[in-house]
Amino acid sequence: MTKSKQEAYAFETKDTLAAPEPEGQYLTKPQLEKKIRDTRKAMEKSAKELDFMMAAKLRDKIKSLQKTVAELL
Repeated sequence: MTKSKQEAYAFETKDTLAAPEPEGQYLTKPQLEKKIRDTRKAMEKSAKELDFMMAAKLRDKIKSLQKTVAELL
C-alpha cells in the first residue's frame, strides 16, 4: 500500500474502534465515586501545574461522572 492509503486505513480503524458508550456507564456507584475522587485529584494537580486546559477537561469529565451517579439513584 502507498503511504496515503496506509494513513487513510489507520484513520478509519481509529475512528471505527472507538466505544460509543460513555466511560462510566457500566461501573457501580462506589466505582464511579472513586473515579470522581481520582479525577478530582488529577484536576487539582493539573491546575497546580498551570495546565488549565487539562484541568478543564478533567472538570468536564467529573461533571459527566457525577451526572451518571445521579442517574443511578
